[in-house]
Amino acid sequence: ITKSFRKFLFGKYGFADKRMTIMNQVLQAIRVIKFYAWENSFVQGIEEQRCEEVKISRKLALQVAKLMVSQNFAPSLFQLAIFVVYALVHDVNSVGIIFTSIALVNMIRQSFAILPFIFSTLQTSSATLTDIKKYLLLPEIDPKTEAGEGGRGEIQ
Repeated sequence: ITKSFRKFLFGKYGFADKRMTIMNQVLQAIRVIKFYAWENSFVQGIEEQRCEEVKISRKLALQVAKLMVSQNFAPSLFQLAIFVVYALVHDVNSVGIIFTSIALVNMIRQSFAILPFIFSTLQTSSATLTDIKKYLLLPEIDPKTEAGEGGRGEIQ
């Protein structure tokens, strides 16, 4: 579940980046777009990107729902599995043994209840660290070609 969550999270970031790139292009060239009446084509491109982003957001929401279901049912299933194994290994005839084993498992239940959240947070953190790593590994800008007085990137 967490691997597919990460895949959809990266996909959502990609579509959001594409849409923001188009929006920046529109805002920077608004006079030209208005002059040549290209509004409809740009609006169509932005809407297509937004539709793709919404589709991936729905898939991401489904993955979050799966994580929440696993978070709610995993501790109970864990407790049941422990009790069944204990009952098969030992001859359980006493109510005291049953309640004691359930109480002991409930003591560690809280630790297992937060595991899905831990996995989700680790996946999100991993995705963020990957983006930061890509950014930090970009080549440095040559100071000789920085924008000069005219802002055209002349060599100083």
